[in-house]
Amino acid sequence: MPSALEEGHATELLTLELDNPEAAKAVPGVEEVLITAHRVQELVPLPEGSRYLGFIFARVDTPELVESSLRRAHDKLEIRVSGEQ
Repeated sequence: MPSALEEGHATELLTLELDNPEAAKAVPGVEEVLITAHRVQELVPLPEGSRYLGFIFARVDTPELVESSLRRAHDKLEIRVSGEQ
């Protein structure tokens, strides 16, 4: 499979900093906050890229409550992504 660079997509070595995952996990209904990105890795922005920074999983009674829990948990996270210039 060709790399993103070979396909002509802009890539950059990025540094990820994430704070407050415990606060996100404490939101009612949130079962897990899973960070899948490495602290330093090459990322291609979506939709061309195929990597996410991570996932938040929630389980409550209705889809509306799930969405609310996910949004509140996301709001608790402090995510900083910076590139090397």
